[in-house]
This record gives sequence, C-alpha cells and structure tokens, in this order.
Amino acid sequence: MGLTSADHLIECFRSLELAAPGRVIAAIGTGDKLSAAENDAYGISMQPVAERQAMVEHVANALSGTMPVWIGAGAPATNAIAQRVGATLNYWQKTPESPTGPWNWAGNPRDDLEVQLDELAAAGSTWAIFAPNVDVPRLGRWRRSHGE
Repeated sequence: MGLTSADHLIECFRSLELAAPGRVIAAIGTGDKLSAAENDAYGISMQPVAERQAMVEHVANALSGTMPVWIGAGAPATNAIAQRVGATLNYWQKTPESPTGPWNWAGNPRDDLEVQLDELAAAGSTWAIFAPNVDVPRLGRWRRSHGE
C-alpha cells in the first residue's frame, strides 16, 4: 500500500477483472521494513502503518465481492483486517500455528517438495505459491497423485 491511492488500486484490479474474468486475485498488503527500502529508492515515502492498514481494509472491502482477496499476513492488526473482510491470509515462508480463517502459503520450494506439499495440505493451506525455481513437472505429478 502507498505506491498509489487506494481508489486507483481498486480500479486497476477491477480493470484486470474485466479483461480476465475469474482469473484475478487481489493480493495486497501493508508493506514492511523490506518494502521501505524499495519505496525510498523510488522516492516514495512510506505512510504510517495505521494509514496503510486502513488502505488495505478499504481496498479489500471494495473488492471482496468481485474477486478473491489475499492479504499479506503479519501484524495482528493486519491479520484482523483479513478476518473482518473475509480475505485469505497469505503467509511467506511460514505456516500459521492456529489459523482462524482461510490462509495460503508462499515461499521457496524445499528439496522434499512432495513432503512440503503434503504438510501444507494437512495444515489447511488453500494454495501454495512457489518462487523461484520450482520443479513444475513435480508439482503436476503431486497434484495428479492427490486427485487435484
């Protein structure tokens, strides 16, 4: 949040949905210390966290009826936004200990990819997003072997 206005971001997602109906996921987040350096490099100031959280909630509320909304998991206040708006929490390289709503996982593939996928599925992950260098044929074999 903060690279453009919330209303502009909403319209961008809505335009994508018009171009590719049913194929758009609004993946949004408040940003963190890692994104602060990127903002600074582009000369874009980082708004206070409460302001970014308010923007996330505004965007998520506006889009939640028209497409899936994923919110980057992190601070308890941000995670609470996902619960309020019915969004999915997106965890990076971390599996939640006691999730209270839908969640997915994103991160790097392990060497034991099939075991990793089994663990994520057993824990309740709705999606697993791998980056980079995932063995796509192995993903396909796992999916077929699990009737997906």
